[in-house]
Amino acid sequence: MIYKKFIKDVYNGRIVAENNRYIGQLRLYLSECQSIGDKLENTAYKEKSLANLFQRYYDCSSSDYSYKMKTEKIYAETGLIAGVSLSHMNFISSSKTFDYLSEGSYNSSISPTLGFSVELIMPKNQKKWSINNELIFTYFKFKGTHFQSNGEDNNVRTNFELAYAYLKMNNLIRYKYPIGKSQMFFNAGVSNGIVISEKNEKREGHWFYSSYKVTNGSAIDETRKYEIGLVLGAGLKKNKLSFEMRYEKGNGITDYASLKASPNRYYFLIGYQL
Repeated sequence: MIYKKFIKDVYNGRIVAENNRYIGQLRLYLSECQSIGDKLENTAYKEKSLANLFQRYYDCSSSDYSYKMKTEKIYAETGLIAGVSLSHMNFISSSKTFDYLSEGSYNSSISPTLGFSVELIMPKNQKKWSINNELIFTYFKFKGTHFQSNGEDNNVRTNFELAYAYLKMNNLIRYKYPIGKSQMFFNAGVSNGIVISEKNEKREGHWFYSSYKVTNGSAIDETRKYEIGLVLGAGLKKNKLSFEMRYEKGNGITDYASLKASPNRYYFLIGYQL
């Protein structure tokens, strides 16, 4: 059937015009039933509208169709996820109170990631689009140290440790592109994480002339128990196995206005479709 949208120049500008020759083709093809003329003129070039027109034709002609394609529906594929995450913490502070964090040295964190996925595949566009929902466990652990000298006989050494375990729900839009027998895919979406385990400790050693004193407390007094993040990723799938590299940027672990503590996470994941 012939149908086309195009740009048409008119005296006062440009408009979007349509070539609706498909209506004439249908009028000729369905000429046995004159009563559907009004319905035919209002038939849009859309699957549902065309299906309704043909149903009216079969009702009018008292004949039955030999074949009717079933309407494709969204279907789900489940899978398992395993891999590792590499996390870097970046502390930015406008207060001297948190110098031990913003100026301290600390390690990166490598930890395991495990999860379960449910991918909802859209039937249109050759099933290239889907919504991928994941429930994953992820973890990071940072240890750092900072030395502050206030004079020859007045020094402070601070050691701190931050360790957080999350249960996260990721909601991602996925686009797949076939490459031979494999599929390249791209993910983009959001993550919502709840802290299920927390270690937040600080140990300060004070030297003042000949005296030495140790104090213990929290590295960050007010922490965030719920994290929202942006997720971007790309990978390759062949048969039931997939390999993906992913980046996640969260809103951090602190509620202080004067301290930003946002981890950058990189995931290297293997997926298996059940």
